[in-house]
Parts: sequence; structure tokens; C-alpha cells
Amino acid sequence: MKKASKVLFLLSGIFTIIAAVVFLVLAIVYLIYGGIVAGLVNGTINPLDLPQPVIEAINDFAKSMGLSGEALANKLISTGVYFLVTFIIAIAAVVLSFICKAKEYRPLALLIVATVLCGAAWSICGIVGGILGIVNWAVFERKEVAQKAE
Repeated sequence: MKKASKVLFLLSGIFTIIAAVVFLVLAIVYLIYGGIVAGLVNGTINPLDLPQPVIEAINDFAKSMGLSGEALANKLISTGVYFLVTFIIAIAAVVLSFICKAKEYRPLALLIVATVLCGAAWSICGIVGGILGIVNWAVFERKEVAQKAE
């Protein structure tokens, strides 16, 4: 179980790096479009300054969502902030995944925190690797640590 846990933490680290980049790109896109919509609603951005396809995309999106301009801007900005927070959590999950992969004896607290952060970063491999690591710790490593203490 220990080897499987380490392999899954390695895969989790690799896949979560990719996911973190995607989260960052999505955060930037949502925040930019939210800022554009907010600027259009507030009148600080002249619609003639923007390319016509951007204006059409924003109008089509607002109509499909059934939202006013201000509500759409708030929704886009809050979604961008959500992806930014998820990006930060994903970076922490990557670091802990690689730490859990590298350590020979992993404390239970480290495994639990890594599993929770991997769950928050949408990393299935990290969740399964953490569960296997916790089970391995409970079955084998706890006994080894207790024997060394005696």
C-alpha cells in the first residue's frame, strides 16, 4: 500500500500542476471578462473601443444566463476569484503531494492535510493516495514507530 500511495501522490503532483495552470488561466479569463463587463455597465469602458466579437460574446452569454449586466459582472468576478483561490490550494496540494511521495515515514497529520488539500484541488489521485497512506500508517507504520519507541 505504501508504494501505491507514493505512486499516486507522484501522479497527483504532476496532474495537479497541470490543473493549477488551468485554474490560473481560467481565473485570469474570468477576471478580465468580469472587469470588461463591469466597465461596460459602469460606463468607464466605451463599447466602441472593444472588438465587435467580444461585445457579441458578452451579450450572448448574458442572454443565455438571464442576467443583467451588473449581475453578470459580479458572477464573472466571483468565479474568477474562486479559480484563483483554487489555484493557490492546488499549489499547496502539489507541494504536499511531492513531500508525501518523498518521505519514507510520513506522519498521520501530513497525510491527512495532503488528502484534504488534494480533495480541495480536485485531485482524485491525491485523495486515493492519501487514503492508502492513512490505511498504511494505521496498519503498519504506527506499529513500527511503537516498536522503535520501546
